[in-house]
Amino acid sequence: MQISRRAFGLGVLGTAAISTLPGCASSLMGSGEMAIDTHAHVFKRGLKLANVRRYAPDYDATLADYLQVLDANGMTHGVLVQPSFLGTDNSFMLEALRAEPRRLRGIAVVNPDIPVAELIEMAQAGVVGIRLNWVGGVRIPDFTSGPWPRFLANLVKLDWQVEIHREAKDLKAVMEPLLKAGVKVVVDHFGRPDGKLGVNDPGFRYLLSTAQTRRVWVKISGAYRNGKGGAGEATALAAIPLLKETFGLDRLVWGSDWPNTAFEKTITYPAMRKQLDSWLPDPAERKIVLAQTPAQLFRF
Repeated sequence: MQISRRAFGLGVLGTAAISTLPGCASSLMGSGEMAIDTHAHVFKRGLKLANVRRYAPDYDATLADYLQVLDANGMTHGVLVQPSFLGTDNSFMLEALRAEPRRLRGIAVVNPDIPVAELIEMAQAGVVGIRLNWVGGVRIPDFTSGPWPRFLANLVKLDWQVEIHREAKDLKAVMEPLLKAGVKVVVDHFGRPDGKLGVNDPGFRYLLSTAQTRRVWVKISGAYRNGKGGAGEATALAAIPLLKETFGLDRLVWGSDWPNTAFEKTITYPAMRKQLDSWLPDPAERKIVLAQTPAQLFRF
């Protein structure tokens, strides 16, 4: 079934609704020093959890908590990413987006057969993309069959991004069909290179090769997830100059990964923010990564 002319028109209206929200870049970039955290999660105990999950928290990470953390660390805006353990029930995240339309945008997790009207409703709430959270050996689908072609076409018409969380060794299998479909691709956590291989991981090298498409962005975030005993942090330090050289700062964004699920006892927000300063000691470069690039990509 092809997207109807009416549905496409609604999609355009949904996109327009995002661009004219009271917090879009055109009105905010000149009003102060913008700083955007592009990767955080909100949740609370008692929410219905996904049947299949890798992890479930035993604490709350509410919108009020997140806003307090942003304020305490000099961050003006944030992007909420639907956590994997809540599955495709985005209602808690959507509630947060509607409460703070100037400060927040969202990345949802949905099934590919979702009606386009629901995507448009999410767009009007501040959602600007979907996430494929496929780490841990989740089967990669055939993007050319079933609901996927129509779904990806709808994402293109909405001008949404597809955020990928997958181990580097599998990035090519996921990214190539997405790029062929014409969507914008955002790769999480440095592309999740193997902790032992680091920047020599063939999957990470493939990621570097996609820079020439100019339709791929990389989140320099969650380095601690890419290897134990400091291996992930060492990989990040080696990756930064390679990412700058191939992608350019206008394709890099930073995320705190707050509240750092499964690492809550060892990772803090100030430490993550300070880590960015070590990666990009030049304030002018940090401004591009913290403000200019994400403001455009996430439609602030």
